[in-house]
Amino acid sequence: MMVFAAIVTMILSHLIFTMLPFFDGWFINCFIFGYFLSNIECRSKKITINYVYVAVIIIAIVVNAIRLMGVYDCVPTISDNICLSKYAHLLFGASLFILMHKYLRISKSYKILVLSDKYSFPIYLVHQYFILSPFTLMTLTNIPSINILLVYLVSCVSGYFLYKIYSPILKRI
Repeated sequence: MMVFAAIVTMILSHLIFTMLPFFDGWFINCFIFGYFLSNIECRSKKITINYVYVAVIIIAIVVNAIRLMGVYDCVPTISDNICLSKYAHLLFGASLFILMHKYLRISKSYKILVLSDKYSFPIYLVHQYFILSPFTLMTLTNIPSINILLVYLVSCVSGYFLYKIYSPILKRI
């Protein structure tokens, strides 16, 4: 029932906010999806949670594969679909979180989990700068995997420094 409610809410918010020129329903759906995953973690049995997590990961793989086929012109009409790209990004991020969270919990590597929680928001804030800005690193070489690795590394370093800059300011407020 909760899955159905989350899907309906996400579809409705996407449709409603698509009509507004200054706002995108995808942003709201990031929060709805995160709330849904958090809620299901708190309220459901472990077996149900695992099924949901596996389903999210499988859907993320399929949606991202379709998106990549569009990017590399295997399916030309899909490459123009910005909506698919945004939701592929959302599902990819959720899958990474699920895998990291589950793996680190199983291996009892809580220090890494605490560290990732500490710096994840500033890294999130700066990563788009190195992907979409005029200073993008995505076209630095002709090898996409190297470009992605560079974006990841530079985003982590920049996010760390951003955290070091703003955390003392936030402590004073």
